[in-house]
Formats: sequence, structure tokens, C-alpha cells
Amino acid sequence: MPDRVRLVTVLVGLLALAGALGVEGARAASLVLNLNEDGTLVVILANGTHVRTSSPPGVVIPPGIYDTVVNNDVPEARDAYHMFHLFGPGVNLETDLLAGDDRAQPHTVTFLPNSTYIFQDDRAPQVARVVFSTSAAGTGAT
Repeated sequence: MPDRVRLVTVLVGLLALAGALGVEGARAASLVLNLNEDGTLVVILANGTHVRTSSPPGVVIPPGIYDTVVNNDVPEARDAYHMFHLFGPGVNLETDLLAGDDRAQPHTVTFLPNSTYIFQDDRAPQVARVVFSTSAAGTGAT
């Protein structure tokens, strides 16, 4: 699905550009919360790293503001009903990407220092969740 990959790449680029115009001129980092075509969840960092860790602490990223895209790569004809959920201290993002929603949806989240976050599909508990944590210092801004 090269068109979908291009769309997500363009969305992440636009989110990074929008972050550059944000609070105090800080540019937010980007993150993609993705349901792969094979039905697995993955978090994709701005540097291209694919995070699939399902137990804490998982991959450690800097705390801060992140422009995120929730994306579903499963073709609509094969897809089921989802409730994508990213949560942890200060974050509770839920979307089903249904009811006329696009298959890729932008959001902005702020990850707190020394915290653990989980990305899962609440409607499909059998699908492995993705767990990542934030460091004590640093910033998600690039």
C-alpha cells in the first residue's frame, strides 16, 4: 500500500511542521501509532524505529510534546471494529477511526518524565499491546 505509506509520511511531516509553529517556538517530535496490515500494533518513532515491546519499561523516549498519527493499514474489506487507546500519566487518547473518520488521524500528546505509556486496541485484547516509557530528562521536541 504505497499510497497509504506516503499519506502517513506526509501527515508526520505536516505534524512536525505544525509543531514548529507551536508553543514557544518548540518543535514537537513525531510518533505514529499504527495497526499493521497483518493486525499487529506498532509505535513508529520519528527516526524510523519500530517499537513492539509488550511489557514495561519498553523502549525509552524523551518526555515532551509529540505530534502523533493514529493509522490503520488493514484494508477496510478485512478490517474489524477497533478502539485504539494510548494512555498513561496525563494521556488518554481514544479513537475508533470509524464514523467517517480518515484511516489516519493526527493528535498532539504530552508525555511526562519517568512515565510508562501503553498503546492497545481495547476491542481486541488478544492483540499484543505496545509499551514504552519516558526518561527522567530531555524533551521530545527536536
